[in-house]
Amino acid sequence: MAATDDAESLIQRMRELADRESPDRSSRLQVLCKEAWTLLQRDEHGSLVPAFLHLLQDPDDLSLASLVLPHLRPGAEPPQHPRQREVVEGTLNATTALGNILKRTQAYYDRKNPLYAAEKRILQDAEMYRASLLLCNSGFLTPEESDLVRKWIDDCPIKAGTRETDSIPLR
Repeated sequence: MAATDDAESLIQRMRELADRESPDRSSRLQVLCKEAWTLLQRDEHGSLVPAFLHLLQDPDDLSLASLVLPHLRPGAEPPQHPRQREVVEGTLNATTALGNILKRTQAYYDRKNPLYAAEKRILQDAEMYRASLLLCNSGFLTPEESDLVRKWIDDCPIKAGTRETDSIPLR
């Protein structure tokens, strides 16, 4: 009886999460998912499974839930309990899609989003201009000088956070 009451109150709290504009919705969702996952082990009638699956149909909600429920992560081992396994199987397609998103490389975004690729080129040009000012005291370089600056940038042994001046506190 207590498990049924807990499940009903949890389902009611899941309905309250429909308000996506709530400022603390993400944290409430994660706490709710953790409680629902634990309660699934005591849910004899399976009344919690459909509501939980409905909640996890949104990809953003599934990714938030996977942060607190390792079984919902792509490639995770299936749980032993049948109700929990039912939830994992119900989110399998979305979990696979989430796994594909996580596997994307930088080249994907360069091809997919031309604005991102354009911004990346602008930042690379700005880096080249800055280096040419520092190394050659001029922003306008001959092609030979430009090749030398590009080689210096590519081979630069100093990485961010390793320069002596990086440890000096700003006032």
